[in-house]
This record gives sequence, structure tokens and C-alpha cells, in this order.
Amino acid sequence: LLDEPTGDLDTRSTDIVMKILVDLNIKEGITMIMVTHDVVLKSFANRVVRMVDGKVHKIITMPSDKRREVIN
Repeated sequence: LLDEPTGDLDTRSTDIVMKILVDLNIKEGITMIMVTHDVVLKSFANRVVRMVDGKVHKIITMPSDKRREVIN
């Protein structure tokens, strides 16, 4: 579970942390649940669950080609 894992980081540090997390997900098969207000980070996800007023509003499956582009 990741609660705002890059909330207090600069852009360079955010990139480093996200690379580590993506590597763990892809190479080790580790599933992660990340809560964030940073909409840029949703591009790293396989699936985005949007919450409104404490309820699931929408679930979006991110296109794998877009995710690959961001990761590379």
C-alpha cells in the first residue's frame, strides 16, 4: 500500500521512486495500491480507481501502450 509515495519529492526524485516501483511490479510481479492526488502518476498504473465522496466513481483500465511509453 502506497499513500502519496512521491508527495514531498521533486521531479527527479519522483522519477527515481516510480522507476523502482514499476520495476518491482514488472520484474517481481508485486501488486501495489497507490493513493495519490498527482494525476501524472496515473500513467504508471494498470488500473485507476477514481473516488468521489468516498465512493468508487469510475474504474479505468489504462492502455498498455500508453503505460509502456511513460515507463520508457
